[in-house]
Amino acid sequence: MNYCQEEEMEKVYKITNSIFGEQKTISGDNVDFRECGMWDSLVHMQIIAGIEEEFQVELTEDEIIEMMSISKIKELLRNKGISE
Repeated sequence: MNYCQEEEMEKVYKITNSIFGEQKTISGDNVDFRECGMWDSLVHMQIIAGIEEEFQVELTEDEIIEMMSISKIKELLRNKGISE
């Protein structure tokens, strides 16, 4: 992972950790939000809003539905040309 990727992922972790709180620190690509024990549709939309705001992107309905893990967020950012 290069510096740019690391910086972008730190932003993603900051977003998810601010939503889940200190009780559930999120790090690592294999984290599935549904398995965190605190995931619901409101939390999902907070993650979406945080990603859209931080990276200045607009997500499609399909992207929103698929974005259930850190690895999916990474893939999405890569597809939008934000991360390599």
